[in-house]
Amino acid sequence: MVELSYTRHALRRMARRRITEAMIEGALTNPDWRVPTLRNSRYDARVGDRRLVVIVALEHSPPVVVTVWWEGEDDD
Repeated sequence: MVELSYTRHALRRMARRRITEAMIEGALTNPDWRVPTLRNSRYDARVGDRRLVVIVALEHSPPVVVTVWWEGEDDD
């Protein structure tokens, strides 16, 4: 199990999109690809027939999940 912290924004997105902590942990431990940026890193992973995107601030201890979404899903 990966120790993570979640922003309120990420928790709301997870609830709305039915994304579990296990899905996020899977994306972080076994991503299809990872793109580091100046402040955060983007992890993409296939979950079933969908692609999960997780944005994480790695400079914190524990790392902070900033936001999550399904690729191609409208941002409502």
